[in-house]
Amino acid sequence: MAIAQAGADVALLARSEADLQETARQAAATGRRAVPLAVDLRDLASLATAIDHAAQALGGLDVLVNNAGTNTSMNEETVTPAEFDRVMDVNFRAVVFASRAARPHLRAAGGGVIINIGSIAAAKGVHVYGASKAAVAAYTLALSRAWADDHIRCVAIAPGQVDTEMTAHLRAHPERRAALLRHTARHRAAQPEEIAALAVYLASPAADFVSGTTVAIDGGRTVYYD
Repeated sequence: MAIAQAGADVALLARSEADLQETARQAAATGRRAVPLAVDLRDLASLATAIDHAAQALGGLDVLVNNAGTNTSMNEETVTPAEFDRVMDVNFRAVVFASRAARPHLRAAGGGVIINIGSIAAAKGVHVYGASKAAVAAYTLALSRAWADDHIRCVAIAPGQVDTEMTAHLRAHPERRAALLRHTARHRAAQPEEIAALAVYLASPAADFVSGTTVAIDGGRTVYYD
């Protein structure tokens, strides 16, 4: 939404047709073109096809934002192979293969930007979820080096606590939520719009010198304030 508000046409990829149509409607209300494409990110062939369709519909591709994510309540002792694969498939494998599918389109445009949504959990010892996001950070660095000659910048964003559907369960556990926010310098959770604003900056020419790094946006959580 924020990228459309900043003046870009967008393609939206998600599994839920209803969510896609609503987000596309909101994006179109900004006056920009919005192309909704339903796809299961775990189906790599369909993912690559969707990205090709997006580039064709938009007349090219300048920016790819890999922002899908999922979590698990299982820990290192209880996680099953199927649950491990599910988290890794959505959080990391989709990033790898969406980026690969986007590369020829970005290269054809003379370069572009890949923005991967990671998490500060990558550095906080958060079992499977943290491992998947650590992989995203490492891969972002690798791509920034490998595709530099294509003029493709790759950068990751590492949010802290954000008020989203994935963290909605914390509202039913105020003590746990309070404990998390107590270790955040700003003593609050971020709003999705704040993360989106950073993504818009990183996608813009103003951030041309930013590549290969992970930018934390966590209200000071990284430094673990009391």
